Amino acid sequence: MKKVYFLSLVVLLMNGCVSSSIFSPRANLSEETLSLNKVNIPHEQHTHNATFLGFKPIEPMYIPYFEDSVKNSKIFFDTLENKELLKLLPLQSAVMTLENTTSNNKLSYLMATVTGDVGNYILVMDYMKYRTEPMYDDTDGEFLGNGKVGVGLRIKAKIKTYKANLNLGSLLALGVESKNGNIQGEISIDIIGIDSKDVTNLVPLTSQIDESSIQMALQSLATIKSKLYEPDIKLTPHLIAINPIRIEQEEKFIKDFRVKRFHR
Repeated sequence: MKKVYFLSLVVLLMNGCVSSSIFSPRANLSEETLSLNKVNIPHEQHTHNATFLGFKPIEPMYIPYFEDSVKNSKIFFDTLENKELLKLLPLQSAVMTLENTTSNNKLSYLMATVTGDVGNYILVMDYMKYRTEPMYDDTDGEFLGNGKVGVGLRIKAKIKTYKANLNLGSLLALGVESKNGNIQGEISIDIIGIDSKDVTNLVPLTSQIDESSIQMALQSLATIKSKLYEPDIKLTPHLIAINPIRIEQEEKFIKDFRVKRFHR
């Protein structure tokens, strides 16, 4: 099946003060925190003249270590203090992906946030702090693509539309369309690799899409994001998005990543 990939900054979330703070990578960060991101930490993003499809979100996979190509060694995340670990995750992004669930239960990735026909869609909004890691085929050394390894916040909305050509460019737009009776669905929250007692208490439950549940989700995530640099937070990086050089290599990419990175 042909897939088209979409990846863009979540600029439409800037419409509200709460929503803009969540997906702004610099929001709620101290000067010390911002300075960490300026440190020149080695991390790899290989291209090898390949034609990339763009990063797409996946179900998070626990990653225990990364390979330091400079020292030719493995560095295990659970041996590091949070401050050291955060230095190894120098990149930040706020991105959105819109997926169309087709009649045969497969996904196609749309080029824009405006829906086409009436149908089922999944809207994924990510704020991630991460590093890129390359993946190669063990058998022949072929470069398969890059993965995003890190921690972050993910909002996922499963939507059924009752009107064509709807603008689903932000959570606020979802609330408006729901109020107008153009969509129905549910919204869920994933906190990826960020854990503490306070964070657990802040995670909202999955709920139906409406303006109040969206506002509650945004407020909870803004608070959780502000706690990222607190000393009692436990950070466990995961593989959160992949960028295979060819569509048909996607399953192989994930399988090889799991085999190589899951065990010490």
